[in-house]
Parts: sequence; C-alpha cells; structure tokens
Amino acid sequence: MAKFSFKRVEKKYIVTKSQRDELLKELLLYMEYDKYCVGEKTYKIQNIYYDTPDDVLISKSIQKPVYKEKLRARKYVGTQNCFLEIKKKADGVVGKRRITLSLDELDDFVLNGKPPVREKFIDKQVIKEIQYLLNLYPVVPKVYISYERLALFDKEDSEFRITFDNQIHTKRNNVVFDQDDYEVNILDEGLYILEIKSVRNYPLWLVNKLSELKIYPHSFSKYGTEYKMYYINKKKEKQNEETNTEPAARNAAKVQTLFYRSKLRAYFSPLHYKATRFMGYYLFIISFISVRIYLFPNICKN
Repeated sequence: MAKFSFKRVEKKYIVTKSQRDELLKELLLYMEYDKYCVGEKTYKIQNIYYDTPDDVLISKSIQKPVYKEKLRARKYVGTQNCFLEIKKKADGVVGKRRITLSLDELDDFVLNGKPPVREKFIDKQVIKEIQYLLNLYPVVPKVYISYERLALFDKEDSEFRITFDNQIHTKRNNVVFDQDDYEVNILDEGLYILEIKSVRNYPLWLVNKLSELKIYPHSFSKYGTEYKMYYINKKKEKQNEETNTEPAARNAAKVQTLFYRSKLRAYFSPLHYKATRFMGYYLFIISFISVRIYLFPNICKN
C-alpha cells in the first residue's frame, strides 16, 4: 500500500560504482529490493518541479534556511497517474504529503486552481496544504528531472529505506512527463547519489560498512544543483553576449569616426589648398626681400 505521508531524516552521499557495488553486498544481507526494481534492475522516476517565474522557492532553498518547502509532481514510468507532493524540511527532518492525481487533474489543480474532489480525510487535508502553498506562490512548471533508481527496504523495518540514483537528466524546455529529451546530465558518469531514509538511528552494521568504505555525508539537491548550473550557464551566456557586443560597438564607433573625419576633410580641403598657396606666396616674398637686404644693404637704404 502506497504511503501518502512521510516524516523522516534523509541523508545523502555521493558514491562511486565500486563503493556502491561493495555496499550492495552488505545491504542485501539485511534488505530487499523495492517492488519496482523488477529483476533487481533500476526503475525510472520523473519529476516536474514547480516554482515562481523568478524562482523564489529554489532561491530560498539553496540558502539552507531552517525551514524550506518544494512542490513537485512525480510519475513512475509505465504508470498513468502521478503524485503531487509538497516536501517540507525543518531542522533536518523531512516531511512529505502527497496525493494521487491524473495528469488532467494535475494541470487543473496547479495551473488552473481547480482542486480535485476527494472523499478521504487525509486527501482533503493534503489538498488544503497544497492550495495554501499555491495561494502564496503563483507557480509554473519550471524544470523536469528524471533519474534511474535502485531502491531497497529493510526486511524488518519498512520505514528504513536506501536508494541509489544516477543518470540524473534535466531540462527547462518542454517540461512534461514521458518525454525525456533532456538537456543536461547533472551528475558525472560512474557516480551515484546514495540516500538513506530513516525514522530511527542507523543500524550498527550499516555504520560500520559506511566507515569501512569511507562513505561520508554530502549535501546534494537535484533541483538545487540544476538551478545553480542553469544560473551559472545563464550568467556565462550573458557575459559572452556582452563580450561579443563590445568589439562590434567599438568597430561601429570607429567607422562612424572615420566617416565624419572624411566629411570634415572633404569640407576643409578647398580652404586648406587656398591657405597653402597663400602661405607659399607669402613666404616666397619674405624670403626674397630678406635676401636683397642682406646682399644689397646700400640699395635698400637709398
């Protein structure tokens, strides 16, 4: 039975393939694969994150406040419906509330403000919480994020869960489900996001294995990482545009200067020619008189 309300501590780690393989050997002694891991293989999860046009929710989130929240829709490949989730984190404790919707209900609720009709109390409560968030923030579909997941549950404690995510693909155009024409892969090949989700302390066997493999906590948010990469790329593009624009502007100014200079030259050329001829005659006369005075001083006196 699917759970629609969660409250637990979630810690993330970045591991290599060799670390993952070694850890899996230990995990399978105490845990079993998720029902979606058919044939012990990964399954694909698709997410659409909603945010305001100016990215208010993710901008607050990456500042690591005491309390933060996100709104996302999640769909598993091969299924017709999706989950609309409101994810909250306060003092390191993660709370999730979600409701199952058809894709038409999803758009009607989030984009058109028409909440779905439900009979169960828990569903009504979740709808009210999401409505409150939608009233605070006029959101739009902002980014699509998909990834391959390998998930395991503890054999004795179903609340204890471990997942490995890789092939984390994102896009900001055509933000819809079931079209993974991704633009960016935000995690290097050969790396995995290990996430441990628990309402209690880790079992001793897991603590020892993490220590042995030198696997340490690492802060990582898929949406946060995507947003930072998007912001950096956007800033670089703007700088490149400014860099490309400056030489063009300088060349245009240079051409304009040469144009006006040629105009001035064309206007003053006749005057310059006349002035040059006059100065030539003037200097010739002065030189002639000076030579006569020097050679024939007596004649000049008479």
